[in-house]
Amino acid sequence: MHNNVVGTCEFMCPTTEIQMRERENLLHTFEVLESREKMKRPRADRSKAVKEFTRSAAGRSDPRPSDLRPTSVLVKTVDYLLERIVPKQDVKWHKIYDFVADRLRSVRQDIVIQRLAGPEICLVFIKCIRFYLYAAYRLCEVPVSLFDPHLNGRQAIECMKASLLHFSSLEVPLLAELQELESLYLLFNLGSLDALMHVYESSADVRSCARVQLALAVNETYLAGNYVRFFRLVKKLHFLDLCAVHRHIPQMHKYLTKQTDSHRFLASYDIYV
Repeated sequence: MHNNVVGTCEFMCPTTEIQMRERENLLHTFEVLESREKMKRPRADRSKAVKEFTRSAAGRSDPRPSDLRPTSVLVKTVDYLLERIVPKQDVKWHKIYDFVADRLRSVRQDIVIQRLAGPEICLVFIKCIRFYLYAAYRLCEVPVSLFDPHLNGRQAIECMKASLLHFSSLEVPLLAELQELESLYLLFNLGSLDALMHVYESSADVRSCARVQLALAVNETYLAGNYVRFFRLVKKLHFLDLCAVHRHIPQMHKYLTKQTDSHRFLASYDIYV
């Protein structure tokens, strides 16, 4: 485990990384200076370059403070990615996903290394979760070779679990965000006892809100196999909640179709259930 190192990098990407990636020609097209993008070795635009995710390696020395971004810069980085990169219309969205998902993973890595906490970090995690769930919905029909839903789902789960821990440590809860988190966690993990118990163990302000109550009702119909009511309730969900539950819909639709075919078969022989 790293010592409590405090980041001092005031840019979205450390200078040393920018220099290395310029030298090795590893800049992403989203990060290059527009006036130099057609050069053999483009130069980085410091206002657009974002730190890449790198895996920890055995024997690697602890990161330098100058390579780590403090909370304020991490917040700025996430907002830049979600507000400036995600809405792009001139690039295929799976390519946008690849870039943003990698950079968000780097943000989370900086958080872990520095052991950052507090309300702003909780909001960073919430924004990451929203991105992963939206991506799962938007890219659900893209070939696996271009988008891996299982890897994306794993990132979403890791973010949710980290968020739940961070939210539990807040002295003053972010109630609206916590209600959203509990709802998303339950809907993404329909049928999970752990997710269900987490809701029941939450405060009354969280447990009794309309959004969480609807999520509980959806989960109940899922467990009961009440497919018709399940789809009626799903239509009432908030958009992000729908993104969270979306991965379960094909399975429920399959069961509903089987049930409908079974009723038609029995009815054809005057057998009613």
